[in-house]
Amino acid sequence: PNQVTALGLGLIVAASAAYLWHQVHWVFGLTLAGAFVFDALDGAVARQTGRSTRLGGYFDAMVDRYQELIVLGAIGWVSGFWALVLLAFSGAMLTSYAKARVAIEVPVSNTAWPDLFERLERIVFLCLLLVAAGLWAPLLGWGLAFGPKAQAAARLLTPAQTAGPFYPDELPLDHDNDLLQVGDGPLAEGVPSDVYGQVRDASGAAVAGVQVEIWQCDARGRYHHAGDTQAVAADPHFQGFGHTLTDTQGRYRFRTIRPVAYPGRAPHIHFRLHGAAIQPLTTQLYVQGEPGNAADGLFRHLQARGVESRVLADFAPSATNAGTRRARWDIVVART
Repeated sequence: PNQVTALGLGLIVAASAAYLWHQVHWVFGLTLAGAFVFDALDGAVARQTGRSTRLGGYFDAMVDRYQELIVLGAIGWVSGFWALVLLAFSGAMLTSYAKARVAIEVPVSNTAWPDLFERLERIVFLCLLLVAAGLWAPLLGWGLAFGPKAQAAARLLTPAQTAGPFYPDELPLDHDNDLLQVGDGPLAEGVPSDVYGQVRDASGAAVAGVQVEIWQCDARGRYHHAGDTQAVAADPHFQGFGHTLTDTQGRYRFRTIRPVAYPGRAPHIHFRLHGAAIQPLTTQLYVQGEPGNAADGLFRHLQARGVESRVLADFAPSATNAGTRRARWDIVVART
């Protein structure tokens, strides 16, 4: 039975470590429920084998305290709800103390302590426990999503914005990360610009393998989209859309033009990011110091929230390539 107890502790440690690393709430909840059910088997094994001892009872009680401390510590670390964690641990200590006293002092026999699966009500209890775990896990995820740490992380995230009506209705045949040139044709009109940066999560860790897409109007203010009905003709040499994958250090790079204004909007570039490790993000990049920002309704909405600095980049002249601008924009995304 002591080996079963130790194995149960190992499962709890593994589940908590995986939760700290991946922070997938519902998986943690279900794994935890299974681990606690397994932990309950040590008493059944002790009664079946007749190897219950006072020392084993103390060992089981001690391991239970470690399990509670590890689990609640993991939840506190992820959520920041340390006051509630302390309250929950104190309650667990009081209730488990009574359980430990009974387990140690009552004579052990199959009459006084029926086997875990011997009574129908215990089977029903375990089934209800598993059902409750399935309900509790999303509730835990919802609660942690509004915890202090989650709220602090949200204050770092790049704010989402609308995709707008001009996401390409038909992708160009050439849709790499160089929007300045279509195939081997001449360069597009406009001010050539290198737009680059790093995709990170709220903890500052780089996120590799993220698909980054951009689209924008050409230097004439025209999108390559059937819904853009402006009288001006589109620049046939501007690609209009491109995509790339972040490297192992979370870096991305596009060769495009400095965005220009069109009726009703300040200069901007649309971004869309998606990947297995992140929550999808659609947003827009604006030009720092652009006078038209103050008249742009979407940008003013960001100003009202106090987050406009997270979507601004300085398109500064390149020190090595005359006539080219360089704009670094690091994007902070939420992990799944």
